[in-house]
Amino acid sequence: MDLMYDSEYDALEDVIVPMKPEDALAFLLPLAESGNAAAQCLLADSYDLAVVGARDPVQSIHWYRKAAAQGYMLAEYFLGSMLASGIGAERDVAEASYWMRIVANKGDSAAQYSLAELLLDGDDDSALGMTEAIDWLTLSAAQGNVAAIERLATLRKQRSSSAL
Repeated sequence: MDLMYDSEYDALEDVIVPMKPEDALAFLLPLAESGNAAAQCLLADSYDLAVVGARDPVQSIHWYRKAAAQGYMLAEYFLGSMLASGIGAERDVAEASYWMRIVANKGDSAAQYSLAELLLDGDDDSALGMTEAIDWLTLSAAQGNVAAIERLATLRKQRSSSAL
């Protein structure tokens, strides 16, 4: 289930797509500064994708944080993704997991999958960490996430071959 759709975000995006970068920035920045979470998230995306000028992952993280602090799911997800990969800020798996867990708990299959991958790639090699990762993969797979289905199959093969 994709819970991250937002009509306000899409409407704002439709407005800036035909604009020159400086005009898009002049349009979005006041909205974002006034606290509009959809505008903050779109501004973050725009910095990340070089829509409002040169690509600026630091500014992208800044605006994702502001929107995420308001519970804006798309920003929570992309903030977690950027922190997991170390884009725009030092890689921080703990904080990335924090943001992914918020979105995963809201039922988003992509976040459930991403959180599971963070858990599997992290320092927690315990059975508890593996169990939690499998639980998230199972939830994501149940929603039809092909990557989660494939990852579960791979984990099952690894577990059965290591049991020999």
